[in-house]
Amino acid sequence: LSPHNLMVGFDGRVKVLEGRPIDRAAVERARHGIDSLYRKRGYYAVEVATREVADSTGGVRLVFDVREGSRVAISQVVIEGNEAFEDGKVVGGMRTRPEGFWWFRKGEYSEDKLEQDVRDNLPKWYADRGYVDFRVTGDSLVADTLPGKATLILEVEEGQQYKVGTFEIVGNRRYSSDELRTFFPFGAVQPGDGRNADVVFNRSDWDGATERLTTLYQNTGYIYSSIRPEESRRTAADGTPYLDLRW
Repeated sequence: LSPHNLMVGFDGRVKVLEGRPIDRAAVERARHGIDSLYRKRGYYAVEVATREVADSTGGVRLVFDVREGSRVAISQVVIEGNEAFEDGKVVGGMRTRPEGFWWFRKGEYSEDKLEQDVRDNLPKWYADRGYVDFRVTGDSLVADTLPGKATLILEVEEGQQYKVGTFEIVGNRRYSSDELRTFFPFGAVQPGDGRNADVVFNRSDWDGATERLTTLYQNTGYIYSSIRPEESRRTAADGTPYLDLRW
């Protein structure tokens, strides 16, 4: 092996300088890095060992011996802390799914998919139903009684369900407020008074309307225009949570 080269493998987790005295701590970090990479991909039965094989030059060849095992399958997803929606409904908003009857529902665990669910998919799913303060407070994978199976447990805080409150538009010149209100996705409003009906806030509808309004300005030559959506939380006298909206 050529000295002073950097041996890099397994997504950059093995970093051991060749042609140098063996650094036991670096070797252990590399072994742990390989182990964590496999576990992140759902291979919880992985075993990583190191071996040193002497060569004719008086040095040693460092071998990482990996026994992958099989990728763990999620047999069940349990949601804790949910009150507004049943577990099955919440899981429907995730990419991470338990294995099912059909062959294409293998339920293979992926930390990347779970991270996307926790950071993006579940908050958006709840926000589309008015729960804009939703958050996942914890997640854990518990081994099942069957080999290669595990139960995924998510702890959540749903928060309150917000209704659409007041709505106003400021800073517009090219188009009148009446023209721009036609883009508002939650129906007609009375200026300054908000809605009379109880309409639940929907994040996708609000973001989509903002995007369409931005496109309107850009298509008429206002390429440097900025449409900034604002949301203000408010609790009415009767205890109803509202989101007051503004463009």
